[in-house]
Amino acid sequence: MVSDKVSNKTFPTIEGDQVSLSGTKVREMLLKGERSPQEFTRPDIADILIKAMKQG
Repeated sequence: MVSDKVSNKTFPTIEGDQVSLSGTKVREMLLKGERSPQEFTRPDIADILIKAMKQG
């Protein structure tokens, strides 16, 4: 049986290979017109979210 869950026990962290952002931080970035990292949100989707956040 193959597990589809990944954890630090099954796949140890390599320094610099994870992106960790809170929802609050992402909202703050979008409101400022800043894209979140590509690993977190695709650039084209980030642009849509930025536009939506600015419209209120």
